[in-house]
Amino acid sequence: MVPSGVKQATLKGRQWRYGITVWALMVAGLIGRRKAGSRDPCDPPPRKRKRGEDAAGSAETASMSSVAAAVATMLEEDGASDAGSEATACTMSGGEEEGEREPVAEPDATADEWAEAFGTMESHEAVLDVVCRGAKLMARTCLDNEYERTEWTDEQINELSVEARDFVCTFVRVLFGAVHTSKMHRLAFHLADELILRGNLSEADTSVNEMLMKLCKAMYARTNKHVTTFKVQLLRAQQTLERIIAEDEDRKNLAEAAMGEETKVFEPCDEQARGEVEEPAGLSHEGGEMGALLGRADEDEVEVEGGMDWEGGEPAGPQRAPDGGQARRKRVRVRGRRVQVGDVAGLHGGRLQALPELLELHSTQYITVRNSAVFNAKFEWKAEPTVKEQKQEVRAAAMLWSAPWYDHVRWYDDDGAPCYGLVRLVLCAKAGTSYHAVVVQRLVESPARPNCILTKSGCERLQWKMDDHTGFPALEVLLLRKVQRLEHIVPDFEDLCERHGLLATPGNIVETPDERTMQRYFTNVWYPWTGGLSYELSR
Repeated sequence: MVPSGVKQATLKGRQWRYGITVWALMVAGLIGRRKAGSRDPCDPPPRKRKRGEDAAGSAETASMSSVAAAVATMLEEDGASDAGSEATACTMSGGEEEGEREPVAEPDATADEWAEAFGTMESHEAVLDVVCRGAKLMARTCLDNEYERTEWTDEQINELSVEARDFVCTFVRVLFGAVHTSKMHRLAFHLADELILRGNLSEADTSVNEMLMKLCKAMYARTNKHVTTFKVQLLRAQQTLERIIAEDEDRKNLAEAAMGEETKVFEPCDEQARGEVEEPAGLSHEGGEMGALLGRADEDEVEVEGGMDWEGGEPAGPQRAPDGGQARRKRVRVRGRRVQVGDVAGLHGGRLQALPELLELHSTQYITVRNSAVFNAKFEWKAEPTVKEQKQEVRAAAMLWSAPWYDHVRWYDDDGAPCYGLVRLVLCAKAGTSYHAVVVQRLVESPARPNCILTKSGCERLQWKMDDHTGFPALEVLLLRKVQRLEHIVPDFEDLCERHGLLATPGNIVETPDERTMQRYFTNVWYPWTGGLSYELSR
């Protein structure tokens, strides 16, 4: 699946908690369950020896055999020897373990157990079902996307404990065989005790300790590693480091005081402007039609829609202030790139060609766009999210951190039904007027596949809402204040691979009008937008 020479991402520490939330939406079933009565070998064939290895191998084997014989003689003379026990019987004369030559044991599951656990599922469906159950169990234990909960009840603890035991002892064992690890044992038999004693699983998160251990390892590398003095040297290194940091902070404060610089704070004129943020570091516009057209971000002053500012007092008439002052529009400074609507409509291979009509502007009029905007997210399961959870940033950039970045959003229509879309543009002004909105490509509900595991788990299947005039997904302008929250949406890889083969990805498939009509997507119901193990910056 991955070409040689490509460096793959690795999950470390608490990243495993988030990694399981996307496994269910990836291709599953590359390796199926071993069928009953199969004579296919479980292990790969032995490696062929190269020339010159036979002589060296025989000499090495003879040497190890003589050493093993001498050790066995010494052990026989020792009365406390365990020679002849089960442990030594598994060691062969060459030093290798006897179990290495035996085939891998098959899963301890019968046909009745398979039917009881998975029914009539195929092997790849069973794998997907187990991964979905694992993601659901992880979300429940970490309180991901849960309503406000201050404590666990005994009924909830017992229910979760039974679910964890069934996951390990039934579904995982039947599919993969018995997994004898300490973590699996604790999950299956000691989850209830952990929740009763501590009330949560936050104490089980070791990412903070692992991060602090890096500093200790760096300090230990600079000691003489003597068993009687290295502890004192570690303490001195810690005190020295704290002193250096304090001196750097004092020096920085003195330098700022000497320069007499004051940080300027600009108060926006409207509520939407409060969501403005500086352009993210690492942004690059080099390469690509979007970067060549839009260039770098700049500041611009635009009028506030529906707002009037008066020189000399409150408005007393439609045109003049009471003291004779001239009326003028209230203006606000926005940061973005000012470009003609017609030029933007030609981007993205024609996907935005309906933009002038959608914004009710001529192709020669100007709009101001940017790569991202901050908004206050609203969660249907949590009325009072933390500040970190509430502040979300929607992005639509052709090149951000060396790759394209387009977010999906969720909102409600006039009837209260949830809607989804892919953000293509982030607007902050149009025709010289403040206008904070996003341009999205609409996604609508798609019929579910028969007996679909992801649909049973709560994921919604979506497809593009096509525009008959353009042949591209239909566009819609959505005010930023109407966006409910971000949504994690991924392609339906099973459907994609059935149409284009196992190696097909959204990036290597040629997009045609027919292909866009057949593309399907899934919402990720396990993505942790809020959670019990999410670290809070502030309330």
